[in-house]
Amino acid sequence: MPILMPLFLAVQGAVFLVWAALAFRFLFALRADAVAQSGRSLPSMATQLRAFRGGLIEPRYHRHRVRLMALTALLMALSALSFVFIK
Repeated sequence: MPILMPLFLAVQGAVFLVWAALAFRFLFALRADAVAQSGRSLPSMATQLRAFRGGLIEPRYHRHRVRLMALTALLMALSALSFVFIK
């Protein structure tokens, strides 16, 4: 096992933790929107879908979308790069 492998795995793990935190933060914000739209603690499926659609197109979520896309691309690149360390 190369000497850089533990460091690489630590970096990959840290990026994944940041990605997971941002993903949950985004999902909880969308859930809060659905609850606010419906006025109930358990919004209907239609309300939830409207809230998720808003998360995909509304300008206020642009920063969340860009960060998640960038971190997803970075995770995929790190996963692809891991094959270099395996050999």
